[in-house]
Amino acid sequence: MVVFNVEGSYFKIQKKYLIDLKNGINFFSQMFSSKMRPAERDSTGAFIIKQVDPKLFGFMMFFLENNKVPQNISNTERGLLISVSDQFNLERLNKELKETDFSRKQIEHMLKHRKTPLQIISCYLLGIDLKDIIFSQDSNLSKSCFSCSNFSGSTIKNCNLNECDFSSSNLQRCDFSGSSLDQINFNGVKIQGANLSHCSLDGIDFEEF
Repeated sequence: MVVFNVEGSYFKIQKKYLIDLKNGINFFSQMFSSKMRPAERDSTGAFIIKQVDPKLFGFMMFFLENNKVPQNISNTERGLLISVSDQFNLERLNKELKETDFSRKQIEHMLKHRKTPLQIISCYLLGIDLKDIIFSQDSNLSKSCFSCSNFSGSTIKNCNLNECDFSSSNLQRCDFSGSSLDQINFNGVKIQGANLSHCSLDGIDFEEF
């Protein structure tokens, strides 16, 4: 059994999960299956891991033991875990984290065939290309992650976009008129020419633009 001390939180995991090369060569397999000298230990003998959020580290341990991403992970945590999985060179975890819940083709199909407004709530759509898409009015996309996506020229009128993450996305010439955009993450967006008329914009810091 291997024990890690991550910012004061302790995690136990069997060594076999750390050197299982089905998950590829990574920080842990190098640390425990080679002659590389491990990290420093604390007074209990646990390996010290610094500058990592314990909750995110726990998600990594879960993946190594179960070969799947935890179901209880939020979109925000998912984005942060991508960075941490890069740090520890966990390529399979990184790949799974970047898989999106829907493709452009699936969304186009739903918009074409659904008779009711679209419901895409708390979904993960990192980097999706939705350029020039016309969403049905009253669609609910709230709490979804659209970070690094392309919405240029799209129409998303009178929709619920509360608490969505659009960070680093292209929103140029996007028509949001009449939509609810409360607590949106607009960090690093391109928003030139976007229509925000009659939108609810509570919690947005426009100094970021």
